[in-house]
Amino acid sequence: MGFYSIDYEYFRKGKDRVRASFNPDFFIKIELDKYIRTLKGEGADIQQLRALQDKGFDTIIKVVEIKSDDDNDETTPAKERYATEHFAILNQKLQEGSIPADFIRDNEFTEQQLYTFDLLIPAKYDAWFANLAKGWDERYEL
Repeated sequence: MGFYSIDYEYFRKGKDRVRASFNPDFFIKIELDKYIRTLKGEGADIQQLRALQDKGFDTIIKVVEIKSDDDNDETTPAKERYATEHFAILNQKLQEGSIPADFIRDNEFTEQQLYTFDLLIPAKYDAWFANLAKGWDERYEL
């Protein structure tokens, strides 16, 4: 808790603006070299991942928020919208090199990362894991 907060807002019952933040449940780091080697042995199509490497990426960080199948909370769509936008902006800034150098504490850090956000419910687990096993994600098409 408290590791990485994402701000979001929504209108409670369509009237009152509510601003809050949440902490995603998981940050999954996938090193592209290892991922490609693993998937290659499984016979998966790795062209999309190779294209990421060609663009200079070393790592994919999958940020995941878990909800229940019957989650009808009005905060859930707001969390997904704001987190998706947050990581799209972060990816853009990382690619442009517009994050201040003193923001990164370790000056030796040269890893180029791509962030994705997934809001998962149990009904979508199988498809999510199947795509992970294939190395495929539509957001890798930059």
